[in-house]
Amino acid sequence: MGRIFSTQGRIGRLEYFLISMALYGMYAFIASSTLIILLLTGYLKNKTHIEQEEIILYLLIILVIPLYILLGIQIVKRFHDLNRPGSHVWYVFLVPFYNIYLLFLLLFKRGTQGRNEYGNDPLETKF
Repeated sequence: MGRIFSTQGRIGRLEYFLISMALYGMYAFIASSTLIILLLTGYLKNKTHIEQEEIILYLLIILVIPLYILLGIQIVKRFHDLNRPGSHVWYVFLVPFYNIYLLFLLLFKRGTQGRNEYGNDPLETKF
């Protein structure tokens, strides 16, 4: 489990996809559960519409920051599998349209076969 927090090494397409989906699923669950709790406890009841929107917006921002940090770590490892530097993660988050191309690349392009400068091929790793 500690590997999810490390930018060292490489991960394959399937592991990248599964971790990404798990992270998005946890985000959706935590965000929706928190909003339901806010509604059921009546915390938002006496607030103006604008105050309600601000509370929800701040809550979602607070929850999305760890999500994107963990996704960024996985993207770095996936770039390592493609024998590219992890600094390309910024293109995924900051460059419109090119980021879509990169996300497809991360999902569908096979990584470097065999060992590269970032580690062993994740498909050849024996457990």
